[in-house]
Amino acid sequence: MNQTNNSNLKWWLLGGAGCLLLLCLCVVAVGAYFLINNSVSLPFAEPTVEVVTPTRRPLEPLETPTAIPQPPPGEATALPEPTAGSEAPTESAPAANTGQWSDDTTLVDDFSSKAMDWVEYDDGSTIIQYADGVYSFNIAEADYYDWAYVPVDFYPTYIEFDVWGLPGEQNGTVGVMCQIEDEDNHYYIELDLGYREYIAATIIDGETTYLTGSGTDDDAWSSTNAIKASPEQVNRVIVVCTTDMLSLSVNGEQVYSKFLDEPHLPAEQMGLFVFANEDAADGYQVFFDNVIVVK
Repeated sequence: MNQTNNSNLKWWLLGGAGCLLLLCLCVVAVGAYFLINNSVSLPFAEPTVEVVTPTRRPLEPLETPTAIPQPPPGEATALPEPTAGSEAPTESAPAANTGQWSDDTTLVDDFSSKAMDWVEYDDGSTIIQYADGVYSFNIAEADYYDWAYVPVDFYPTYIEFDVWGLPGEQNGTVGVMCQIEDEDNHYYIELDLGYREYIAATIIDGETTYLTGSGTDDDAWSSTNAIKASPEQVNRVIVVCTTDMLSLSVNGEQVYSKFLDEPHLPAEQMGLFVFANEDAADGYQVFFDNVIVVK
């Protein structure tokens, strides 16, 4: 009786263990199923990628060359003649301060050679010559003046140039003659580099009419600080001279401008002149450079 009960108990224990094992396998299978399904269906977070837009360095402007290329003949542009009520130009004409060239309306000369064919002259009283890349003008006789015509084939109305004298006392003046019909009919503008003064006048049939100051010889000179304090310093001078207008600019400052009620006959020549005053025992010398002339 006891032996039979023990055998039945063993079979019940083995059967229970088998059921328990089967139940564990089922639990594992179900867990694996849900794990696989959940791993497929669970969304994964997208990685965050920072997009960096590169900053472009601005293009640097090209450096402007200090030397202006010499234009070929025929490409220069003449400045228009001023009209009543307008201001005379005070800025440089095209191709300022560079090279040597000319065409039908413009002459540019830095006196690096004699290519533009300015006059050279020496009679003892007047000595005009090329010298070390400039145009030297020496009046050796006191109370005397002389001039050199601008070497162009057109009627000029605009001239621009550098001018300076020797250090020390200035025993003379320098200027521009323009609208020259002859010695007795022309306009002129004159500068005193020592006293820093200027004068403008017109000569008709040998009679001089002063256009600056009070209109008399002694009081016609006008002062300007535009002229540099030392006469050996370079002054940039612009003179506009049409049949009915005169203007003067010095070192970028317009110091004089006047429209004329009684214009001359149509324009002809223009020239640079130098005057040695009565106290100029050793004469008077100045130098010109970088000349621009426009029709």
